[in-house]
Amino acid sequence: MKRLPLFLSVVVAWVSLAAASVATATLPEVMFILDSSGSMAGKIGGEVKIAAAKQVMREVVPAIPTEVPVGLTVYGHRRPGDCSDIEILVKAGQADRQVILEQVERMKPVGKTPLARSLLQVAAAIKLKDAETSIILVSDGVDTCGGDPCKVVAQLKKSGINFVLHTVGLDVDAKARQQLECMAKAGGGTYFEAADANALLDALKAVTIEVAGKAEAAKAEVVKASSGLGKLRVAMPQNAEKSLKQFQILRSKDGAVVKDVAGVQADALHPLLSGDYSLRISFAQPNFGESTWADLGRVTVTKGETREVVLGSISFDLPQEVADAPWETGLNIETVEVVNAGTDQAVATVHDNNNGYYNFKPKPVVPGIYDVRLVYSGGKPESTVVARGVTVEPGKDVMVPLNTGIRLTGNLEDLAGWDLIPLDQQAVVADEDGGQQSAVPPLLSVRKKQGPGGNRQVVGYTYLIPAGRYALQAAVEGMTELLPVADELTIASGTILEFDPGL
Repeated sequence: MKRLPLFLSVVVAWVSLAAASVATATLPEVMFILDSSGSMAGKIGGEVKIAAAKQVMREVVPAIPTEVPVGLTVYGHRRPGDCSDIEILVKAGQADRQVILEQVERMKPVGKTPLARSLLQVAAAIKLKDAETSIILVSDGVDTCGGDPCKVVAQLKKSGINFVLHTVGLDVDAKARQQLECMAKAGGGTYFEAADANALLDALKAVTIEVAGKAEAAKAEVVKASSGLGKLRVAMPQNAEKSLKQFQILRSKDGAVVKDVAGVQADALHPLLSGDYSLRISFAQPNFGESTWADLGRVTVTKGETREVVLGSISFDLPQEVADAPWETGLNIETVEVVNAGTDQAVATVHDNNNGYYNFKPKPVVPGIYDVRLVYSGGKPESTVVARGVTVEPGKDVMVPLNTGIRLTGNLEDLAGWDLIPLDQQAVVADEDGGQQSAVPPLLSVRKKQGPGGNRQVVGYTYLIPAGRYALQAAVEGMTELLPVADELTIASGTILEFDPGL
């Protein structure tokens, strides 16, 4: 932890270290993550926190060297009680500082503090970047959305994403200080404690001066792309390529496809002219279904050099008992999705198409943190998360067990459907934003299909879900309200629970 304003000596050391250690051909970037939660309406040193933050940003942002790309992410600025209220207002790469300041001026202290989700969203946007991103996170409290931001930072570092995280605690208590210090340590950065607006200014100056030093060091390494060949190597774990139909390389400046590869290999070298390119892959679908595309990101190819993109992959361990179950009690999956944790943006989508051949084939993805979701026929919400926080590392395959679930048995003729409600999930409690307690929504809500014989086909299938404690409510034909048939069901990891609702 750095106590401010005694930062100047630290800055000098930082700049010197940066000049000695940077060995990259790309300039560093800055991404601010600013707190606009309800508690920022409080005061610090006689001044409203959000007003102090805005004033500090007016001084700091214009002082960042113009060649350093800057971005802005804000949380809690639009809706109370909403942990998804996170917005990347300016993507890292913005040169016009006024654009950032205009967004800062619009900030209003409204919502919650989703630190972990904010970091996941920012990380998803910088996965393949060559440049190091210095993330500067300012918060006046702990994560109030049930996340573990310190663990998330460690996972992101493990995945190989190129970033440094600095945190600033704005008038925080001991619990928040501990969490923010842990985050900075895991992110290879520094924690600053700011008890007033002046200390906040010193903290942000310190970090941005560090980035300026890295930029100066990197300038000497920058080689402008010239007409000449470089190479792009794309590799992934063996067998992950079997999920793919195509791989494309697009020229970034005009979107033109410069290379289209069918029959994707697990390790391939592509000669290219120097320049910037976007990469994407398509996932094969059974029964001649149209393939689904996923963007991998942008890369720069330089004359005489090889730019490597090493993907990881996600495999699935599906018990044979489930895979071989008869259609009456088997899976009724429509779609398998791998999504960026924190953003829900799909990076791999496979449709069952009444075949399921590709459902659980290994899925190649850019290293990062992901959730796995299943879309069930006749189920709501639209998808069910069956695995969270799957960390994928370069060149490695990670196995996700799909061996936990529930199957209803017994007399199901009068069962129109059922809701499975997680008991381990904490309800939203009134706190910094004045949000009111809200009911926990069902993890899965199953309703029978229309048509003869549709009842058992849906309500009696096997449904894969995370381990945990659940309540089960039944929708019975002719009844206007759900019937609570189980106040608590414990579904242990590795167990497919067969439950008779006793109808």
